[in-house]
Amino acid sequence: MLRAICQLFDLEERRVLRAELDVLVARDLFWPHLRRDAISPDPADLLGPDCHFETFGALKRAEERVWDGRFRTRDLILDVWDRLLGRLTPL
Repeated sequence: MLRAICQLFDLEERRVLRAELDVLVARDLFWPHLRRDAISPDPADLLGPDCHFETFGALKRAEERVWDGRFRTRDLILDVWDRLLGRLTPL
């Protein structure tokens, strides 16, 4: 039964919808103080490569192994940010 329900949804579409929801919730909670680089799930994007703090380290390493060094979740969230919020400016 669960397998049949899961097959009704396109997994890539679900990934994009989750990223859109994450960006919109972050906007609603933190706007106008949220910066693009602060929404990345990788603290090294904000704090630099010597940052030893990891928020989603296991996810990052797994995605980099599978996707030729790309952290797809980060890339998707930043792409969604640019698409949905790129034209907005703080009040």
